[in-house]
Amino acid sequence: MTSDNLVTRVDIDSLGMGRFSGTERDAAVARVLAAVDDPALRGGDFDRPYALMVACDFLEMDGKVDRAVELLRRADTENIRRRNMEPLTRLAALLHKQGQTKEASAIFRRVVKEGLADWTDYDLYADALDESGDQAGALQILVGGQERLTRQGNALFAAQLQRSIDRLRREMGFPDAPAAPHPDPGRHDKEGDPRTLFWPHEDFERLSQRWPQIAEKYGTDWDNHRSRVELAGLQLAGEGSKLHLLYADFTAFARLVIQRPDLADPIDEYFEDPALDATDSPWRTERNAPCWCRSGRKYKQCCRRFGMGSQ
Repeated sequence: MTSDNLVTRVDIDSLGMGRFSGTERDAAVARVLAAVDDPALRGGDFDRPYALMVACDFLEMDGKVDRAVELLRRADTENIRRRNMEPLTRLAALLHKQGQTKEASAIFRRVVKEGLADWTDYDLYADALDESGDQAGALQILVGGQERLTRQGNALFAAQLQRSIDRLRREMGFPDAPAAPHPDPGRHDKEGDPRTLFWPHEDFERLSQRWPQIAEKYGTDWDNHRSRVELAGLQLAGEGSKLHLLYADFTAFARLVIQRPDLADPIDEYFEDPALDATDSPWRTERNAPCWCRSGRKYKQCCRRFGMGSQ
């Protein structure tokens, strides 16, 4: 098989970003799953856990839950997992939404007991309970996860769960928990609103090909790039501040570099370009809103789950 026919990370991303529909999507899912099974079909950057999770997302959306459950059980058996892509958590969430709550609960207890859970696992399983109408159970999962992560010294990840806890408490009619002390407001006064350049997938790939030394400043690859944005937003949120995204455009940046060859660092100049497309509101995105990376998928199904996987 020629390299052009191998399944790569770009193919997985294209599926995950919803670029296919109908029979084309069915074919794309089948192609990705075939590569999960057969190493000969994989490109060099093929990510097996990520491929399986994306495929299961679409199987669930298409009502093929039994097939998704089968694949997730197999992923556990064959240890197809990595950080932020724990198949047992996804399996527990799916089973709970299908009414198999006892087995779902037992599976998630195993995730916690075996030390496989980080904040995304608590959040994903709690989300399944919430969608099924068990808000009290979801809140219990989130609070318990936050306490456990705090004891483990993962203060940033524990803080990330606070957003979901606050939302559930409001929906259940509870008063907001006391706000954490706000950091010294002078900390960001010199910078104003914290901002960062975000390169959409196609723009990052073009930047990497044309100016790899510049792209490396933003990430080893696009997944790592969006991971860094996730982490920066999480850190600032924990400090009581907010991150604003400036959406970079490769064509506009290339035009600047060509027109201004005298610039020692064209990024500094581009960062101040008033034409940069900026977020209308501070990042981070609500869980059911379109993802901030503009993939078209829900945030909870896109960068919230996968964005920190390459840290």
